[in-house]
Amino acid sequence: MRRLDKAAILLTLTSYLIAADAAEGLAKFIENNIGLKDSLSLEQLRARVKSRQEKSSQLENQHVPGQVDRIVILGDGKGLEVEAYVTGPGQVLIQRVTITAPQFKLPSGLQINRSSLDDVRRAFGEIGENVKGPGGALARRFYDPHPNGYEVSALFWFDRHQRLAGVEWRYPID
Repeated sequence: MRRLDKAAILLTLTSYLIAADAAEGLAKFIENNIGLKDSLSLEQLRARVKSRQEKSSQLENQHVPGQVDRIVILGDGKGLEVEAYVTGPGQVLIQRVTITAPQFKLPSGLQINRSSLDDVRRAFGEIGENVKGPGGALARRFYDPHPNGYEVSALFWFDRHQRLAGVEWRYPID
């Protein structure tokens, strides 16, 4: 095998491994968010969020006739907002986590107001798509590379200096 062929194979293999690492890093980033999980009760979620703001609306469960569930939105007033679907019996399913303040530790070493668009690309590669973020901000949406039938994703949006301004994780339920 010629030296050029070996170099091309090595470059292809290295690119594949980097892409696989980025996909695994992205999957962990989406799964872990800032540590909020569905296994929490609503009271535990309120305590973890340090909720100072709460909105709630009721809706009928599509799968259980007569069961009334709730959408609860909790906020700490300092850059954290969590939306959860709470079933009649009290099961909490987190649908959205949004942060816009630097005090929250993000997976993959990213930081609000410090990490750049290039940092996000280095962490997760080019598999994301360009979209508009809040207020029309430059944003990239990354979908879970291990789909489970739902469009689980993380949205990163940036300020005018291309610094990370916020992250939103989405966990849709049917």
